[in-house]
Amino acid sequence: MKLVNNKKSGYCGVHLTGLKSYMGTLAGPIIYCGNPDKMNKGSINQELKPWINENLTDLENTVNVFERYRKAFPFEKHTLVIHPNSSVNVKAILETSIYKECWRVMFKEDQLEADDLEAVMETAHDGMGIDLEYQKMPLDYDHKNAFKFNFLHLTEAGWVRLRHLLSLHNQLHVKLFDHNFGSKSLNAFLKFWVKSDHDMVCSLSLYLWNSIESSVLFKGLVVLRTFRFNTTYWLLAADATKSERKQPIMSVWWDGMSFLTDTWFLNGTFNYSLPYDHVGGVTLAREYKILQILNEKKNMEKKLKGEISDEKRDEIEESIQKCEKELDVNDVYYDEGIPVVD
Repeated sequence: MKLVNNKKSGYCGVHLTGLKSYMGTLAGPIIYCGNPDKMNKGSINQELKPWINENLTDLENTVNVFERYRKAFPFEKHTLVIHPNSSVNVKAILETSIYKECWRVMFKEDQLEADDLEAVMETAHDGMGIDLEYQKMPLDYDHKNAFKFNFLHLTEAGWVRLRHLLSLHNQLHVKLFDHNFGSKSLNAFLKFWVKSDHDMVCSLSLYLWNSIESSVLFKGLVVLRTFRFNTTYWLLAADATKSERKQPIMSVWWDGMSFLTDTWFLNGTFNYSLPYDHVGGVTLAREYKILQILNEKKNMEKKLKGEISDEKRDEIEESIQKCEKELDVNDVYYDEGIPVVD
């Protein structure tokens, strides 16, 4: 089969169902392998014969076709969708290049056996995301590697504890649906994020089962409220002494259904992963500077409560006044004690 496309496409999707497998990109055709009776109309089958070795298993042939396909139709990344039914050997798939080199794997519809789920978790690394949206997870489930995937999507996340979120280290995205987190536990997460020596997670998304109480969520934290793209965001800054933090500012947003945190580079454009389609965002450098001033002011006010000399007290009060003037220059005002910038 002479099919060549030298232009790289963004993504390739590979599906393994047991009865058949198929793969395709936007730039290339969809190719089906497996039982001819299960082929979709328009699939390439006769032309694939030179690529098929009858002495190999269906999975081995699928891997060979995949390797040929990505040479003919180059792509940047590929996703893998596995239907874990009785005709699918999950452990064998984990040993293939299709699995080891994919950037995201999804287990769809049928349920993983417990030992297969264990084997999957053992493969966790920060270059791969995993989507377990369709998988049932017992409340007593746990695995040391569960939060080591770069991306993790769980529907049944009742087993997830705060310690799991606090273990995050440079992960891309965590999305949880059925979970036990509320304003108090999320407050603990935000406090840990502020003091962490390293970046934790670029984006945390939770379905909301209970309303968020902002007074509980941000208790003990320095926050700045702002309004962008018809939405209210609450901003936090990482501890300025943590030099390893590459994304030192966090935006927090929620509505009646979702709770979302995103972290940002100081020179990054504030227009990504937001709930509205828009362009032309600006950086959060100004807001970060304001948060630093607010943190300095809070630290000075804390020192005033200690045993200090009159001379030191005058010095601290002068520093607080300086911070207040800088906040005025940046048009910061207060709404029920919450600093706000438009």
